Amino acid sequence: MNTVTEQRFCTTKEFREKYFPVSDIKLREMINREGAPVIRVGRKFLIPIERFLEWIEKEKIMV
Repeated sequence: MNTVTEQRFCTTKEFREKYFPVSDIKLREMINREGAPVIRVGRKFLIPIERFLEWIEKEKIMV
C-alpha cells in the first residue's frame, strides 16, 4: 500500500493572514520555541500548516 501524504507549507505572513491571526512578534516567539515544527530556508520560515496547528493544540500554547 503506497500512500502519499501531501504536506502544505506557507510562510509566516500567509500563516498569520489565513490560519492563525496573531501578531508578528507572537508568531516569531512561537516559531523560536524548542520543538516547533518549522523549516528554515535562508531567512524565511516555512510552516507545515497541519503539523503546526496540531503542535499548538498539543502544547497548549497560550496566545
